[in-house]
Amino acid sequence: MPLGTSCELMTYRLYFGELEVGQIESYGAEAPSCSGKLLYCDALARPSSPEVKLLREFIRLSEDSARLTMLNGVADAALAKVNGRLTLFGAYFAPKAWALVDGAGKRRSILTPLFCGRNDISWRWEEGDRPA
Repeated sequence: MPLGTSCELMTYRLYFGELEVGQIESYGAEAPSCSGKLLYCDALARPSSPEVKLLREFIRLSEDSARLTMLNGVADAALAKVNGRLTLFGAYFAPKAWALVDGAGKRRSILTPLFCGRNDISWRWEEGDRPA
């Protein structure tokens, strides 16, 4: 567990608008930058509707961007191509588009999460929505 995080396991449901993405387990989710493991809901694991297919493509591109960024300049052309495709997903970067719902049903907005591959996810709370 990273230094400076609490030992309390937090569980959230991740939403894009009203579409449920999955469940996140995280330690220390009150920090400015938070991270956890994402277990995708069945609809995302086997996308069937156009809306879910687009969301899944956004997540795939986000994971590719994170992976290519870690290569530190080795794949700049590939990274530029992936990031260029991500610009087509403007609605996925809109304020209040993403939210986490805690076990008590409290919905809090987050900035667009970073899908890092291997079910790793990180996010920042939207201003004023950070848990107390």
